[in-house]
Amino acid sequence: MTTTSSSPLTIGVIILTTGDRPHELNALLASVTAQHGPAADVAVIGQGTALPRLPPGVTAVELPENLGIPAGRNTAVAHLREHTDPDIVVILDDDGLLPDPTTLNRVRDAFTTHQTLGIISFRIADPTG
Repeated sequence: MTTTSSSPLTIGVIILTTGDRPHELNALLASVTAQHGPAADVAVIGQGTALPRLPPGVTAVELPENLGIPAGRNTAVAHLREHTDPDIVVILDDDGLLPDPTTLNRVRDAFTTHQTLGIISFRIADPTG
């Protein structure tokens, strides 16, 4: 991974869904597209489900069956690598949310600053307490 100040690291966002949380998926997509900084390449992976209409620029990948979380993630990463090959991959479930619009910039900054960093895990919190 090589970067310069004029070439920020690229981010790919994978969102896994089984289609049973459409409101949460829409909220997550809104929070991802509202992120500050360079746009992320976003792919929604339908695990054995048809996907709803997605925002412009969001890629839909409909798998014929639910492969489970690990295989679904692996399939999604392979898709991103084939189409955009981002420097960083962020994997989210459809009930996730990025309430802070600087989250992806902070992820990008962490990987830029700490060249040996391999993974970041988000804190899971119920926004209603």
